[in-house]
Amino acid sequence: MKTQKYSLYAIILITLFALYFLLTTPNNQILYDISLGLISGNIVAITLILIEYFNERKQVLSSFYELATSITSNIGNNIKHTN
Repeated sequence: MKTQKYSLYAIILITLFALYFLLTTPNNQILYDISLGLISGNIVAITLILIEYFNERKQVLSSFYELATSITSNIGNNIKHTN
């Protein structure tokens, strides 16, 4: 659990740096592409760490069901408001 926590902190820190470069260098295509790659890769890594964490706690199905339901309803509400 301790290793997961430190890994999660490191990934979040790298994601924040990548987001900083993404927002501050819009004219540099190479840094822009690298930043997007880091952010998308780190989102996957964070998701895997959270799945492992919740799987250890035996709550993965109910937690992700609630998350999926919330995301789906928010997307549905946003679509209704834009039309």
